[in-house]
Amino acid sequence: MFHRLLIILAAVSITACSSLKTSPEPDPNTLPPTASGLGDIITVQNWTSLGGKAVRSLTRNARYPSGFNSEEPLALVDFASGQGDKYGRRIYGVLSVTDTAKYRFRLSADESAELWLSPDTKPENKRLIAFTNKPTGYLVWDRYGTQLSSAISLEAGGEYFIEILHKENTGDDYLRVEWGIDGGGFTVLSDTDMAGYTTPTADPGSAIDEVAVY
Repeated sequence: MFHRLLIILAAVSITACSSLKTSPEPDPNTLPPTASGLGDIITVQNWTSLGGKAVRSLTRNARYPSGFNSEEPLALVDFASGQGDKYGRRIYGVLSVTDTAKYRFRLSADESAELWLSPDTKPENKRLIAFTNKPTGYLVWDRYGTQLSSAISLEAGGEYFIEILHKENTGDDYLRVEWGIDGGGFTVLSDTDMAGYTTPTADPGSAIDEVAVY
């Protein structure tokens, strides 16, 4: 009888210990965009020793998109002159919107830059909304008509995949991207507007050459 009681107590103890086991950590590859790893942090990726003036000198390079030389947290999409020569950079993430309205985006850059936006969080749906193929002058917004996007309807609480590509060759180098409600003022895009993007199934750097501009 005593031995049987010991066996019962041992079984109860094992069951209790099993119920206290820590649940396994979630697999980050199964989490939605912006929910895994450094996905909550917006970053800028940099490629060095990269010749050419056009953005395609970056996106068609063998080192793109995974062979960047450095990656660092981003506070503002505002880079003044002095970064160096012959480089490319990419910023991509999820834009969050607090007010339902029509928005416009604009950029200034040297040598060239492209701004892409998706109507949802899927990078494969992104569309080119603003760009420049030539130096604009830092904070010069009206040298080329393509620097300013059309008015784009965005919804409060909505999240939209966004990507900025920048290619510098030699001489001056700068990049700044701003947005604002149509008819109002503009503010520089920042880490308060965007979060990082991670997903195991989609490559945000996939080249899309033939697209419709908003």
